[in-house]
This record gives sequence, structure tokens and C-alpha cells, in this order.
Amino acid sequence: MELAIFVWTFFSIYLSYVIGKYFIRKSDVFNFNKANKGGIRFSSQSKPIYGGVMMYAVFVLSIIFSLTISSDSQTINYLFTFLLTGTVGFFVGLADDLVSPSPLFKFFGQSIVAISLILMGITTQVSSIEYVNYTVTFLWVIGIMNSINLLDNMDAVSGSVSTIVLVAVLLMLLFTDSINFPMVILLAGTIGSLLGFLKFNWFPSRMYMGDNGSQFLGAVLAVVGIVFFWNNAGVVAVNWEKSLWVTVLAFIIPITDTTTVFVNRIARKQSPFVGGRDHTTHHLFYLGLTIKQVGLLLSFLSAFSLGLSIYIIKFVDQWTSMHNLIFGGYAFVIFSLIYSTTKISKPKEQSA
Repeated sequence: MELAIFVWTFFSIYLSYVIGKYFIRKSDVFNFNKANKGGIRFSSQSKPIYGGVMMYAVFVLSIIFSLTISSDSQTINYLFTFLLTGTVGFFVGLADDLVSPSPLFKFFGQSIVAISLILMGITTQVSSIEYVNYTVTFLWVIGIMNSINLLDNMDAVSGSVSTIVLVAVLLMLLFTDSINFPMVILLAGTIGSLLGFLKFNWFPSRMYMGDNGSQFLGAVLAVVGIVFFWNNAGVVAVNWEKSLWVTVLAFIIPITDTTTVFVNRIARKQSPFVGGRDHTTHHLFYLGLTIKQVGLLLSFLSAFSLGLSIYIIKFVDQWTSMHNLIFGGYAFVIFSLIYSTTKISKPKEQSA
């Protein structure tokens, strides 16, 4: 089994890399660029946006492989859920890339993902009142899909953070008594597709993931967040505060970036849904970090915070107010430090 996981991971990396290499070589034939080139972005939008296509193709193959080796009905339900939500996210993002519809179109697509999860019985379990769980699930899906989309504003940041989240979940599955092999294959394949993409997206990038990639990843991570963090790896949470901090720590970078952008833009009476050069990543760059260093710093913070999240899931059985103070305090410190950069840095020129 370990050999199969290893082989599938590297096959996924190789396949993703080959697809990306082919698209770049044939970029004059497959002219796949962002329709809205006039949008306010940190770097030029003229680079191809094949990332989501690479990820989605390998993801679907991983789903097919996982279904052929799965016999458990719950696992099959999860696999079809991932397929449905990932597909909706991908095509909603693809439409946004190609024709730049209104923000309501994207919200409609994200709502379909959320409602699909509710109808398929995959919801957060933070309350004994089902409508509360449905509401939290809906807000979570909309929030995380927009967060991953907004975080995709600098080379490799969104891809790296998403990869680290999925690696953390994969490690949790591998170190359980009963390994869910089909789910491990799906995660390994998705991680492999991201690693293949990052080969082309690391600074200086040769391609972007586009909204087709960020909406796809957001949909997949929304399901991952519910199944493995909100619900503590499939076990109904007995304490909503524990579930909250487990999830906040796991997704602390996209949550911090999105919250910062919303707070600052609303304070300036600007729309939080319009692109701009005011993300936390940009302000770290304005403070003097290189684009590579920004990616590495946020990846490190994401990995460390995920380590704390996994620690809570695996080793904290009785949740107390002291845990709220410790882990909530840590999250507040990280948010405050990153948010403060938006108040002390000054914009500077950047390389495209």
C-alpha cells in the first residue's frame, strides 16, 4: 500500500508537470489567458492560466482510481462529493477567467457547492440544531472559496498554502490505525498536481492557476475543512470552540489575508471584491521581503499553525477555557502581526 501511494504521488507530479509543459510549449495554440487583463493585480495578467486545468485533470484521474479500489459506502460518498464540488468550482472559475461575469455569478456557483454539501449530508457538526450546522457550512464554503481566490495574488502563495493543508491531512490519515486508502490516493494525487503546478508558478512564474484553479482548490479545501478539521477527522465535535480553533489554525493564512483585505477596504469605503495591491502578501513585499521570501514565510506560518491544529485533534481530549486562551491567543498574535504590516508599509514597484 505504501508503495502504491508513493508511486501515485510521483505519477501525479509527473503528469501535472507534463501537462503544464505541453501547454506552455503550445501557448500560441492554446491562448488561455485571463479575459480581464485590465484588472488591478500585483503582477501582469498576461501569463497563461493553465494551473487549474492541470490540477483538475489529475484530480479526476485520482477520483477514478480511488473509486475502483473503494468498497465503503461512506468513502464512495466522500469521493463523489469531492468530484461534484471540485467540478463545480473548476467550471465556475473557468467561466470567470474566460468571460469575466459579474461577482454574483461566482457567488451563485459557490452557493451551489455549499448547497450540494448540505444535500449530501456533509456539514459542520458544531450544534445540535441542524439549521445552525447548515448556516455554518454555507458561510464556510463561501468564505474559504473566496479566501483561496483572494490569496492567489502573488507567485506560489496560494498553491503552497493549499499544498501544506492537504499534506497535513494526508499525514493525519497515514498515521491512523485504519488507513482510508482511497482517500489517501485522492489526496496524494491532488498534492502531486499542485507540486507539478508549483514548478511553473514559483517566482519567477511562467503560469498562474487562474480562477479555474483557485475556485477548484477552494471547493476541495472547503470539503477537506469540514471533514477533517471542523468535524475533527470525521468525529462529531463535542465542543464548537475546539472545532473553531482547529479550523482557524489550519486555514490561518487565507483567513487572515481575507479578513485584512475586507477590513481595510471597507474602512476606505471600497469594494472588498475588486482586485488590488493591498493584500498581506503585498505589504510584506513592501516591507522589504522578496516574492520568494513572502511565499516561504507564509508557508512556514501555515505549516506551524497546521501542526498546532493536528496537535489539538490528536492530543487534546478535554477542551477548557485555557485552551481558548492559548490557541485563540496564538491566532490573534499571528493575525495582529500580519495585519500590522498593512499599516506600516509603503507601496513600491514590483517585477511582473
